[in-house]
This record gives sequence, structure tokens and C-alpha cells, in this order.
Amino acid sequence: MGGSLRRPLRLLRAPSPGPAPLPAGALRLPQTGRPIRIPGDLGPEPAAALVATLAHRTPRSPALWNRRRAPAHARRPPDHLLPPRRVPGDQRRLRLPAHPRPPDPPLPVARPLGHLRRRRHAPQPGLPVRQLSHHRGLRAGGRPRDAGELQPLRHAQVNELARELNARAVRGIKLLLGRQLILQVVTSVAGVILARLLAPAEFGVFIIATFVVQLFALIGDCGLAPTLIQRRQEPNDLDLRVAFTLQQALTTVIVVALVAGAPFLTRLYPHSPDGMLWLIRALAFTLYLTAWRSMGTLQLERGLRYGPLAWIEVVEAISYQLVAVSLAAAGFGIWALVWATLLRGVLGTVLAYLVAPWPLRPAFDRQRARLILGSGLRFQAQTVLNQCAGWVTPVLAGGVGGPQAVGLLGWAASNGRKPLLLVDNVMRVAFPHISRLQHDTPEVERILRRYLTYLLLAAGLWLAAVLVAAPPLVRLIYTEKWEPGLPALALYSLALVPDVFSWTLSMALNGLGRIGYVTTVTGARNLLFIATTIPLLLRFGYNGVPAAYLLAGLVSIPLYVSGYGRGAARRLLLPLAWILAPLCAGVAAGMLTGLLHLDGLERAATALLAMLVAFGTATWLLCPPELLPLVRSAGRVPAPPVPVGRP
Repeated sequence: MGGSLRRPLRLLRAPSPGPAPLPAGALRLPQTGRPIRIPGDLGPEPAAALVATLAHRTPRSPALWNRRRAPAHARRPPDHLLPPRRVPGDQRRLRLPAHPRPPDPPLPVARPLGHLRRRRHAPQPGLPVRQLSHHRGLRAGGRPRDAGELQPLRHAQVNELARELNARAVRGIKLLLGRQLILQVVTSVAGVILARLLAPAEFGVFIIATFVVQLFALIGDCGLAPTLIQRRQEPNDLDLRVAFTLQQALTTVIVVALVAGAPFLTRLYPHSPDGMLWLIRALAFTLYLTAWRSMGTLQLERGLRYGPLAWIEVVEAISYQLVAVSLAAAGFGIWALVWATLLRGVLGTVLAYLVAPWPLRPAFDRQRARLILGSGLRFQAQTVLNQCAGWVTPVLAGGVGGPQAVGLLGWAASNGRKPLLLVDNVMRVAFPHISRLQHDTPEVERILRRYLTYLLLAAGLWLAAVLVAAPPLVRLIYTEKWEPGLPALALYSLALVPDVFSWTLSMALNGLGRIGYVTTVTGARNLLFIATTIPLLLRFGYNGVPAAYLLAGLVSIPLYVSGYGRGAARRLLLPLAWILAPLCAGVAAGMLTGLLHLDGLERAATALLAMLVAFGTATWLLCPPELLPLVRSAGRVPAPPVPVGRP
């Protein structure tokens, strides 16, 4: 009877409402017994689970979310923060600046459950993000819960960052060139005064002592500053403190070695005066000032803030020359240069700290120290290899040709490679510039082509001037006794082109993080230079040294280019082939003026004028539209405007 009474009651119940209607084209998920919820969806309507894809946050098995409230680990983080990403162990505690979260894309219609598996996206380039705390709800299975790894900066933000860095690089190059001009004027004027007040022997002793100290500093520097400039992540206070601690430890070892070994070092120079012992010991303590200054300067260089840096170096140079001249006039002799060096170091260190302060406290972290030293030693290996190549001339050429050969080669190298002063200032800006853009390879290659174009034009103009006007100008300015160095002068000028390529390409590869590859190629180039110098020196005399230098530079160009991947020669070198036309036109026009049978200054002036006209005309006709937009737009061939913010 009870059963017969229950049946009518069950039949009298109101029928349960059917499922809500689906949008057009939507597919109903299979019946699961409980509604499938999207993380963070707290609304009463389960229809959102049918029309939204779970690609942004896929539920983990058996992750069925509670209908009333999602658990803590499934809640959506605030919109102004990004999900965490997997980072190396030494960076998990860093607090980096955050950037706004990009807007969520529109949600497509859901697919069957077979298509809702989590997809492994390719890792995105490391861009500045804020690392979230290691909360239990932010991790699953020991791994940070992510949305396609890391959401990078939006394309518009990347372009804005590139434009800002390009503008800073242009300003930095202009400031460094202006600084170089001021330093040349101040140094020239003070050099003349000091030459009248001090004897040549005193200058020689100071140069020898400085060379010994800088040689030890070169061995123990370890490249800590370029390592922090090149890294993708912004160095925090702990990174600076660890690098400062390492540098202070290395500097202390070097200073102790110099102070203790100064008597032995002075015996290497039999004719050195008695005061050289204490001169080396006094200059050794300037290494501490250099170490304290480097932490501030690397922050300025990484941020491409070359305005304060240029003024600091100008103040240092002026203070050095003023103190040196004043003390030399007061009768301090060689110690005038020592006290000037110490005062310059103190002043530069204080100014750098005021402009770019940092916590001046020691700290040590084993993992950070290992990473910094690993990259720094490779940077330092490049510097040591380049310095070893510079010792070939006094060692090998001096042994075969004597002091006269060394003097002629030194004169030819200093005059034939004058544009390398420009390259040095540009590369000082290019390294942090490319390091900050290393996540954007197309932009790096575009900037690299621009650097190469301007530097090769300057090198080609100097090469053409040397080839067409060097003989009469050398006889007029330096007299006939320097004419035996004209072949070496021409060879060193020809080596400008591979020098520009090698220096620029290697610096860009360092900025991209390929430090080991650059070190290998640099070592191979220097070994080839030394190996070819010996037979060429025996066959052609001292002119074999610049010939071997030119050969090694030409061989190294394809090696550096191959570091940029397949097709790099087509992308980097082919757009620069037009520069050969202005060079050939200028040299041909200058050589043709020899038919006028002029002598002396008239011949040199006529050749230079013809060369400049031909070089400039060919450049105006053949240069790319974006190179000289103002000049090209003034002519009959209009040029498209250059995008704003590009150098």
C-alpha cells in the first residue's frame, strides 16, 4: 500500500526544467553528473561552461570545480598581475617591475572535451615581468601554474621600448662624440704644458708604472661590469652587491700582489729610478676607486644614460689636467701625475655614486656569483686575447727590424686607424643598446645594419683620403724620414674595413648573449694573425705585420657573420654592397688628379677635393632612402619618411 501511494505522488511532481538554450553553433558537453566550472566563475549559471574554452586555464584531473565557490588554487589572479613563469633557480626570489596585463581575447565556442587538453606553448623571450610569490595556491605539482608560459609585452609596448632605446642610443653617441672632442682639446693643451715642465724620463717612468698596474688589473677584472650590462633581467640590489663583493676580493688580491711584488717588478727595468717602487704601490690603490666606480657606471650604461656619464668623464679629465699642471709647476715632478690620478679616481667615484646610487654593502650568494663569474670570464678572455694581439708589434717586429721598425709600425697604425676612435665611442653605446633589444632579433639586425652603414662610410672616406693624398701630406707634415712607413700606412687603412665589421659584429653577438662563440672566433683570429706574421715578417720585413693583420681580419668576417644564423650574409652584408661604389669613385677621382702634374700641398688639396666630390656624389645617388632622408628629399628623387624614433 505504501508503494502504491508513493507512485502517484512521484508522478504529480512538476517536470524538471530542461537545459538552457545554447548559442548558435555551440556543442553540449557530455553529462558529468556535476557542472564543469571555469576557474574563478562564481555565477549561478552553468551555461558559461558550455560556451567558453578552457585553454586559458585547463582544469586538472579530477578537477571539477565546486558549484558554490571555486577553491583558492583555482581563483583567477587580479587583472593587473600576470601568472608566474618558470625561471632559473637563482632568480625565483627577484622582484621585477610589473607591466599591465594585455586584454583577454574573445572566447570562442567550446569544443568536445578531447580538445581541452593543456597545450605546451613555445617559451616566449624573457621580458620584464613581476614574479609572484611562492604561494601554495599558485603552484600545482611543483610547477607554477601558467597561461601559455609567460604572456609577453604587447607588440605596441615592444615597439615603444625599441623606439625609446633607439632615441637614447642616438643621444648617447652624440654625447660621447662631444665628450671625445672636449677631451682631445683639454689633453692636447695640458700635454704641451706638461711636456715643458717634466722631463721625458719622468713621463717614461709614469707610463711604465701605469702599464704594470693596468696589466695586473686586466688579468683580475673578470668582466663583471659587461656581464651585468648584457643580461636580460634588470640587475637588482643583491646582484650589484654580489658583483661588488667579488670585485673587491679580486682587487684586494691584485693590490697585495703589486705591493708585495713591486721590488721584483722594478728589477725588470734596470734603468728605472728609485722612486718607481713606491710609484707602483701608490698607483695600485687606484684600482679600488675603479672598482667602486664601476657599479654606478654600469647602471648608467645599461640604461643608456650617457649624459651624466659624459659629464663625469669630462670633469675627471679637467680635474686631472689641472692638478697635474699645478703640482708640476710647483715642483712635485712625477708625483704630480700620481696625485692627479688619485684625485681623478676619487672625484669620479663620488660623482658616479651620486648619479647612480646603490647599496654600498658586501653580500655573497654562491649561485649568483657562479653565474656572474661564468659570463665575466668569457668577456675577460676576449679582452686578454685582443691585448695579446697588440703585443705582436713590439715583440716580433722589434726582434726582427729593431726599434726603427717598431716606431714606423706604431706611427702607421695610429694614423691609419684613426676612425677606430669613432668606432670605440659608437660600440660603447651599441653594446647596451643591443643587449636591451636582444628579445627582438629583427630589430637588432636593422640596428646593426644602420651601425655598419655609418661606420663603413666613415672608414671608406678615411681610406680613400689616405690612398690619394698620403704621400704628399706625409712629406709636407712629417718630412721624408717617415716615407718608409707609407706601405704600412696603406695596409692599416685597408684593414679598417674588416676592423669595423669584426668589432661591430662581435659586439652585437656579445649583446645577444653569444659570448662563448665570440671568444672562440676572436681567439682563432689572433692565432691566425700571429701564425701568419712570422713568415710574412721574414719575407717582406716589418710590412708583413700589417699584411698579416689585414689577412686575419678578412678571414674573421665570415666567421662572425655565421654567428647570426642561416642567411645572415644576405641579410647583413648584401644591403651594404653599395658602399663599394663611393669608395671606388673617390679613389679613382683622386688618382686622376695625378695627371695634372702638381706637387706638394696643391697636389694633396686637389686630390682630396676631387675625392670628396666623387665620394659624396656617389653616396647621394646610391644610399638607401632611409639613410639620408633630408639630403635625398632635397633632390629630384623623393624618399619616404623615416619612422619616428629610429636612429
